[in-house]
Amino acid sequence: MINAREAVKVIKFGLVGGLATLTHIGVATVFFRLSSDAMWSNVIGFAVAFTVSLAGHLVWTFQVRSNHMTASFRFLLVAIAGFCLSNSLILAGRYFGWPECANLAAAIMIVPPTSFILSRFWVFRVRSTE
Repeated sequence: MINAREAVKVIKFGLVGGLATLTHIGVATVFFRLSSDAMWSNVIGFAVAFTVSLAGHLVWTFQVRSNHMTASFRFLLVAIAGFCLSNSLILAGRYFGWPECANLAAAIMIVPPTSFILSRFWVFRVRSTE
């Protein structure tokens, strides 16, 4: 059973993630309208959203007081792993002939909880000796 303190972290993680997602969409949309280049618009949107997410989790969700560089590097690794995992799930679903909406749903249901667990127990659990 999850205790109240952990439940608050899960809720904060979701809220920060939601804000980062909206940021990604907004920034990518603006840059796409300016440039019509979806790839660069997505890269810029991801970079800004990553910064929003990292700052939100450092300051609010997990309240890390030291070793921000270590946590930042680890969070980048988790973000890249999450991207790879979500795309792998979608590709696997395509291979098995599953509907695209099911593939996307699988990625959405698996990647955020995995990211939370890695963030909670590895990324933002920075020891004072690091």
